Amino acid sequence: VLARLLDDESDSGCFCSNEDMKGMLAIWQAERKAAAPAPVPVQPKAAPVVPAAPSAAAAGENERTLLKRQLFELCDTDGDGRLVAQEMLMFAELTGFEGDEQDWAGEFAAICSEGRIDPSVGVDLALFSFFIDDESDAGQYCTDDELQEMVARLGQNRSIAAAPPAAPSAAPSAAPPRPGEN
Repeated sequence: VLARLLDDESDSGCFCSNEDMKGMLAIWQAERKAAAPAPVPVQPKAAPVVPAAPSAAAAGENERTLLKRQLFELCDTDGDGRLVAQEMLMFAELTGFEGDEQDWAGEFAAICSEGRIDPSVGVDLALFSFFIDDESDAGQYCTDDELQEMVARLGQNRSIAAAPPAAPSAAPSAAPPRPGEN
């Protein structure tokens, strides 16, 4: 019955395109996640045996999903699981955004409004993934190849930023002249 109602384009139906339904689902998931109570930690009596973490492939995560998660984590510089405007700007610049921070603030506010998320809270992985998969004018669809390139570029930038400073040169340097000497 619901499927017929959603597919009915007449005045008595409630037609929704696939994009509309994906958008509603992303919003619903984000609201559900935000409304979920925080889990209460339980102290075990004995240390449990923890099995090795399964690989992404074994956990059922396909390559595209893995790439989206990696890109999100590389942009999430503070590691809080949300992308605020400054963090999401890294992604926007990789996709060709050429405006300044003020221009981006307006774009970011529009993305958050579309996803019904407070810009000060930021975009979570679900909305980020939806945005990357959205082929409409409201989204920023990225191919798998583009995602791979962005992950590589941001990963390389992070490696360079984390590299220790170069060691000083071992070549002896001449002592500076004393006052009155040439």
